[in-house]
Amino acid sequence: MPHRGTFYAITPDEAERLLALVGNDAEVAREALDLHSFERQRARFIAAVDKAWDPIHRCLTDGTLRDLGKGATPLSWCILGGKSLHAGKEFIVCYVTPEQVSQVAQALDEIEPQWLIQRYRNLESSGYTGLITNEDFDYAWENFTNVRNLYSKAAAATRAMVFVAD
Repeated sequence: MPHRGTFYAITPDEAERLLALVGNDAEVAREALDLHSFERQRARFIAAVDKAWDPIHRCLTDGTLRDLGKGATPLSWCILGGKSLHAGKEFIVCYVTPEQVSQVAQALDEIEPQWLIQRYRNLESSGYTGLITNEDFDYAWENFTNVRNLYSKAAAATRAMVFVAD
């Protein structure tokens, strides 16, 4: 069962602190969880997506949750395709550079609801076990739109993106 996920558009200083902790999973997790702040919420540099990240990621990639490695595209970087900062099983912490954020924002901006719903309806064939209903798609689309908006805002501010699921 997927965990609840949140996106954070982070400053260069925050990125530097987080990247310096790679290799120490406990500290990476602590630092990633500390990204959740009232100030970030007020500035709208955060997007909580609950469990919708799983079907959204699958729609943007090959339908699986695996790392696409060298075959990665800007769409696949969006959620799990960035640099993984946490090696443990209890957290997912993925980092997308400011340069990649710009490319992801552009790729996400081109997605129309019809394209995503078509991908969404095909999730069952890729091993997705979640619900595939109109209501669930509406929930995924709403969360996708929030993620797309955050990527656009982060790109305009030249910020990196961190996805955290705990």
